[in-house]
Amino acid sequence: MYAEDFQDYQQRVTQNFTHYKKNIHNNFLAYKHAQQKALKKFKKELKVKWKNPQVSTRYKWVEYSKDLQERKSIDYKKHVMHFEVHAKNRADAMTQFSSMFNNTLNEDITTANKKDLLEHKIAKILHKQVQAITSSKKLIAEHIDTKDLKKIKNKLNINNVHSYTYNHKNIYMITIPLPNRVMAKNAMRFQKDIALSSAKEQIPISLVYAIIHSESAFNPMARSYIPAFGLMQIVPKTAGLDSYYYLYGYKKLLSASYLYTPNNNIRIGTAYLHIIYYKYLKNIKNRQSRLYCTIAAYNTGSGNVARAFSKKRNISVAIRKINTMTSNEVYNTLLLKLPYNETKHYLKVVNHRRHMYQKIFSTKG
Repeated sequence: MYAEDFQDYQQRVTQNFTHYKKNIHNNFLAYKHAQQKALKKFKKELKVKWKNPQVSTRYKWVEYSKDLQERKSIDYKKHVMHFEVHAKNRADAMTQFSSMFNNTLNEDITTANKKDLLEHKIAKILHKQVQAITSSKKLIAEHIDTKDLKKIKNKLNINNVHSYTYNHKNIYMITIPLPNRVMAKNAMRFQKDIALSSAKEQIPISLVYAIIHSESAFNPMARSYIPAFGLMQIVPKTAGLDSYYYLYGYKKLLSASYLYTPNNNIRIGTAYLHIIYYKYLKNIKNRQSRLYCTIAAYNTGSGNVARAFSKKRNISVAIRKINTMTSNEVYNTLLLKLPYNETKHYLKVVNHRRHMYQKIFSTKG
């Protein structure tokens, strides 16, 4: 190849890569804009029917009927199910609650994705179809035994029904507490996927559990409006893009549907922990110090971790200082000097839960 030809080739490669990066960036911004527009419109529609419009969050899954007359939710953090209906009287409301309860027990991730009215509105703005999920994992019922089911059904009682009036309509509601062990079993149902990914990426299983517990409370339909999706709250443009490239050799902007699939989400999230620990922070010599920094970086990025040690975003400069410190000094510095209180709290909570899951898995042998 002549020098001129090689220079032309290099220029074409650079231009193609720049165009590719710009395309990914634009697609992400388009989704984010569509999400904001759809959410605003959806909440306006909900306001006609409901005094307090709600949508799914990191810890809470919310679903409406097509006519918006029914609303059901599972709060994975507070361990409750909540049903609300427009009805003529309590007896009619109880009939609807019984049906909603049975449907919720039977609902899996595939069905929940199909019924996600907000995601369909986003897709419509983007002139796309919501991508189908193939996951038979139930939202809540997979490990509810007969004893637990009886306890839960006992709460589905007309004496527990409350009501209020909104826009001249009667709305009835009931809250059903879930036994703590139901939620603990809910966490354990992801054990196989977590074990596979943690072994492959050489990341402690206790850390993956602690991250999921903190990010979503094991809500597989978790979403936040960064946007981030699923169990490990993957942001498509950052963790999603980098992890997919690391795993499969090319960059791809991952869809919400892809990230709502638990094994995909766990694979991507654990791969991102691998990237942080073994690549971005690989020069931190003390493994415990590197682990603390990895937890913080998962939440806020390695640049902000660097700022806790050097007041700049240069991680190489920060690592030189980190390597002169004990792991306890590193941990305490992060808690004191990380730029955001949210990340300080995140580090403390994840670290506590990591120890908790270490005990759980050590007792399992």
